[in-house]
Amino acid sequence: MKAPTINLNGDSKQTLADETMRALEAISSAINAINGMTINGRNYPGDRAGHVQAVNDFGRIYSGLRAIGEELQAYYIDIVDQ
Repeated sequence: MKAPTINLNGDSKQTLADETMRALEAISSAINAINGMTINGRNYPGDRAGHVQAVNDFGRIYSGLRAIGEELQAYYIDIVDQ
């Protein structure tokens, strides 16, 4: 993500940093929630393929959230380093 250029006509550095930090905290909460979910084969009785798909789906979602978090973190750093 391209970080904005801090300037007198735009939002303050603090506002941009605070907004980004809230987004980072939300991503962190989502990652923690995903980690706390049970993807147990017993929840897919007689459906091994469904269980495997669920495991893969959760892995994909987790990886996506981590990637978003990493992008937001770099964006945050770009803001606060200005």
